[in-house]
Amino acid sequence: MKTFRFLGLVLTALFLGVNFTACEDEEETEILNDSNEPESVIDESVEDTLPREKRLTEMKIAKNNLTDDPNFKPSSSTYKFSYDNMGRLILCEIINSKGVTTSTEIYSWKENSIVCEIMEKDGNDKLITFQLENNLISNLNSKYKNNEENYIQEFSFAYDSMNHLVKQHKKYGTKDSSTYNYKWRDDKIQEESFEDYFDRYFTNYTYSEETFNGYLPIFAVVSSLSYIHPELFGVKTNSLLTRESLSYTSIPAHSNTEYTYTMNAEGYVESYSEKTVFYFGCHDDTPTIFGYTTFLKWE
Repeated sequence: MKTFRFLGLVLTALFLGVNFTACEDEEETEILNDSNEPESVIDESVEDTLPREKRLTEMKIAKNNLTDDPNFKPSSSTYKFSYDNMGRLILCEIINSKGVTTSTEIYSWKENSIVCEIMEKDGNDKLITFQLENNLISNLNSKYKNNEENYIQEFSFAYDSMNHLVKQHKKYGTKDSSTYNYKWRDDKIQEESFEDYFDRYFTNYTYSEETFNGYLPIFAVVSSLSYIHPELFGVKTNSLLTRESLSYTSIPAHSNTEYTYTMNAEGYVESYSEKTVFYFGCHDDTPTIFGYTTFLKWE
């Protein structure tokens, strides 16, 4: 998984085709909230780390026609987020451009873990368990609910003394694994390196001096939890990413992605666009160009 969303998903799909999966269940302690409905218990110290700003209620990701392709087919995905009365994500619905709900994520917050059940339209339902230590996600495991082979993915996360994510390790089943390492400066990820049995690449990130309120839903790990609660993964920053440059060492490929933003009067990001120019091969004559615009609704 690449730290920032689209380039990582596209490149991974090009070369690996990785699938994500699910978790184990645990008993949940319940209390009554003001509406006399059951609510999951969570460590108060974890609650204190959750954002107190406006909540992101909707995110629409639309594919852009950057090359004036006459055969271009518009497509989009809309994420709708719901929260409990403590500001914790409890539901995410993903809807395609035809208005069909393709995925539903339901979150249960427990004392030292978060459980996510993902129901897919294609039937590949998943369960994911996120384990918490010191208010940060320390590891997670995931598996397909209907997979007879019980295929499991395991993720582990390491942080520095400033609670910055510095390492992510993924294990696929019993054999394959991958590792991401991150270098920080001034509370921003400056460099990322990736290595697995097939690929190696390095990514450098550039930021503007402009800051923003809220958070930027770019970081993606398995489910939408990292979009809404980046603080639990040690990746929250209020600096705007403007450019990422990726270079493979395992194959002759590299890419550059540029980001532009629109802000509202309160300093929240209303939308951002990304344009990626991807080169594959020894010559830079015919790059692949693609891009997206993401629209954010805050309440």
